[in-house]
Amino acid sequence: MGSWILIAAIAVFLAAVLCFSFGYRTREPDASMEPQIARGQAVLVNRLAYRISSPERGDVVAICPGGDTTLQPVILRVVAIPGETVEVMDGELLVGGVPSGTAAGYDSMDDAGIAARQITLGNGEYFCLGDNRNDSLDSRNSWIGVIRESSILGRVWLCLPSGGSMHRVK
Repeated sequence: MGSWILIAAIAVFLAAVLCFSFGYRTREPDASMEPQIARGQAVLVNRLAYRISSPERGDVVAICPGGDTTLQPVILRVVAIPGETVEVMDGELLVGGVPSGTAAGYDSMDDAGIAARQITLGNGEYFCLGDNRNDSLDSRNSWIGVIRESSILGRVWLCLPSGGSMHRVK
């Protein structure tokens, strides 16, 4: 019986060390990712994910808005990767000239922002949007704009039950 308690305590300790060493906990500051992530809901971010690979289209990431590490991280979905072109035309997201938003279940966008004109992403540049396209501070906003890979803190992988349910982020 005592050995089970010791093993459980060691396992909990190691899990905590790994999470705090390689992870990051933050909160969704606004409604950008609703309904996937609720406003104010805590999430865990894998800070190691992009040290061995690069973000891919569809990844949910935590970023430093405008590259400023002193600000609250913003949580967004990668919709375009380096070398691709992005544009919002008539409320529809076009990646490489192909519609890729409303067909996937996202609302038509009321504001194209800086993506009203075609943007070509350079090396290490990403275009990210919130799932709640009409209530999101994202790459369409000139203050955030195109996101440099160095501004990405990591991949969001788990929502904690603080304002929503605990679940893996898809």
